[in-house]
Amino acid sequence: MAGGYSMTSAEMLETMAESALASHQRISVVGRQQRSGPVLHDFVWRSGNEAPAIEPMPDDLLVTAGAGVTLSFLNQALASFRQWVPYEAPDGIDDTLGAVLGMGLDCPWRAGWGPLADRVVAMKVWTPAFGLLDLGAKVVKNVAGFNLHRLFLGSRAKFGIILEATLKVSPLPPERSQWLWTESLAKVPQLLERLAQPGKQWAQILGWGTPENYQVLAEWHGYAAMVNYLRETLGTVNVISDHGLPRTSHDSPAVTGAVPRSRLVTWAQQAGPQLLLEWQTGWFWLPVASAETSRWIAAVRKLDGIAIATRGVEYSMMPGEPTARTIIARLKSHFDPLAVLGGGDD
Repeated sequence: MAGGYSMTSAEMLETMAESALASHQRISVVGRQQRSGPVLHDFVWRSGNEAPAIEPMPDDLLVTAGAGVTLSFLNQALASFRQWVPYEAPDGIDDTLGAVLGMGLDCPWRAGWGPLADRVVAMKVWTPAFGLLDLGAKVVKNVAGFNLHRLFLGSRAKFGIILEATLKVSPLPPERSQWLWTESLAKVPQLLERLAQPGKQWAQILGWGTPENYQVLAEWHGYAAMVNYLRETLGTVNVISDHGLPRTSHDSPAVTGAVPRSRLVTWAQQAGPQLLLEWQTGWFWLPVASAETSRWIAAVRKLDGIAIATRGVEYSMMPGEPTARTIIARLKSHFDPLAVLGGGDD
């Protein structure tokens, strides 16, 4: 059962925290592929080393899984119920659930399926100050007060370590179809107008390439009747059979986040051909050199966007607003007063 798995992990973390404090060290948290950055401390908690634990609740469209479960393993378990959690990392890394939620990652399918963070309804989180916290409720809709579990999403284990999460799942789409165009970047807005479907979102409209040779991939998830209608409307010349996402290198870190739709053309010109850009939501994924991570995050913020690094840089090295840093420091002192977790700012 998932609950027993979390309690065992909590006890292990209690022991690790005692040892770290006794030796004046801190705990670093890394995912299965060291998604969260360099290991700078002696004690390392790896979220991918535990035994997988999954508890599907297909009638309620929910699933509970341990943080060490990879997203591919989770979706394999859900496939027998014709359900899934729409997520796939553009760099092909098969992340653990804990790494994805702790880093605050998402993928271009958020356009059609919503943000991954909005699927989380409950979590078990271990914190140095309060031990194991059972947050949220295992129901699709919960109106019982503040969603405290959202505080730990994207926190990089600054305040606590995610051990288990309950997520809303979706039915697998009965049909999936992709179209691929090559246009100039200047003509992309006209293509988007052609693709617009009143009241409906494409699963993704993803672009990449140079301004003169820009690729646009549009993917639709839905019923066969709608797919057939789109093929009649858009034609079949550009239909492709590969239902995967374009891949970036997994050997280097990336900057990911979102920019306002009014700035998308500017961002595409500035970031270059390696940028993967979802044109409905402004979500992006940009492979960068480790030394350039902070510079690109600052560039996104100048466009009124938000950005994080997938790995290769400490959170404390990233540019940020003084007010936000003050709030983070207060939360850190509340949940981790002795700074035993290595995810916080020094």
